[in-house]
Amino acid sequence: MTMSEKLPVQAQSVALQRDSFVIFLFLALSLFGVMQGFLSAAIPFVRDAQGLSTFLVGWLFSFYALGRLSSGFLSSHLISRGAGIPAIRLTAIGLMSAMALTWASQSVFTSFFLSFLVGIFGGTLQALVQSQIATLPEKSRSLAISEGYTWASVGVFLFPAVTGWFVSQGLPWVCALGLPLISLILVIFVNPRSYAAPKAKQLSSSKLTGTVFIFWMLFFSINVMEWGVGLWWPIFLQETHHLTTAEAVSLMSIYFGSTLVGRALNVRLVRWIEADTLFIMYLGVATAAVLTVLLAPSISTIIPALAFAGAAIGCFYPSNLATAMKYVPEEIRRISSGSANCSGLAMLSIPPMLGLVGKNSSVSVSIVLLVMVPIIMAGLLLFARRLSSLKKVSPNLETEAPLKT
Repeated sequence: MTMSEKLPVQAQSVALQRDSFVIFLFLALSLFGVMQGFLSAAIPFVRDAQGLSTFLVGWLFSFYALGRLSSGFLSSHLISRGAGIPAIRLTAIGLMSAMALTWASQSVFTSFFLSFLVGIFGGTLQALVQSQIATLPEKSRSLAISEGYTWASVGVFLFPAVTGWFVSQGLPWVCALGLPLISLILVIFVNPRSYAAPKAKQLSSSKLTGTVFIFWMLFFSINVMEWGVGLWWPIFLQETHHLTTAEAVSLMSIYFGSTLVGRALNVRLVRWIEADTLFIMYLGVATAAVLTVLLAPSISTIIPALAFAGAAIGCFYPSNLATAMKYVPEEIRRISSGSANCSGLAMLSIPPMLGLVGKNSSVSVSIVLLVMVPIIMAGLLLFARRLSSLKKVSPNLETEAPLKT
């Protein structure tokens, strides 16, 4: 008896047909990833060129977050009107234009506006691509999401690396914009085949089901973890273990590098294990890793915990999206658009909220709050699973008592 014969049907290895349509979607996600790397790499140069204070740099980030928040409404409108490949290409062109014009900006107000455009085009591009992934055969979606966001992670890491290399060679940082330009050219000229997606059962657009709201809460929580860890762990390591800024940042590179490793590993695991099961596993690993960092007596203990935390947290987003496509495939367009709203809202609220907690008590209290987040997420995920199983028994369960938008 072969291995596939021993496994239950839902756990059998799945395959993904990487045709021009799928490659096109992956290229678009790589451009989205480059955009995220652009934020961390380009803002210091924009600050130096315009002489911006730390306060104004914070506003650059806030305008980007406002753009991500607004992208949920724009992408929802576009998706409801059947936007597809042309809309992805136009959005990609808008994103590239906003990033390129950031270099030429001469005033802080122009920079604010361009940051907003980067946010709204980037968030819309992500939501449009996700809506197209939802048209793939059901058994291929989880794998497509895992691979697509691995491509995005490569983009996140490549742009800062390429920027650093150009600057080290005495060249201006703007030369690194050649990387997203290459991605854009490929997105424009790759000719994806037309894909005849199976028709999904559509729910009334005026009703918001409990399961959709749960997945929005999960997306918000994922952003809490990503931004909370990325922003506050270096400060926690400095204060608790008396590290220099350079030492703390170097340690965090282990965490960020592990997110890419985790997503690459997830591509293999999702072939054999259901996305929701993997999600629960990642939540458990993340909880243990964050708790270890909080309580670890030495740096030697923290280093492996950082690696495990990065690998697990890096898989949160694609695992949640794949789980949503499994539980409520007919609502994935609404969930995808709402995830952009959740990202923007989390970016606007979580950093100052954790900062306020740290100011009034200690940074350690902020880390304790982060320990609780994956535990709450596990509860939400199990509740969504319960609703999904009940809906299979009674299809009208959630539509009988909907939440109003």
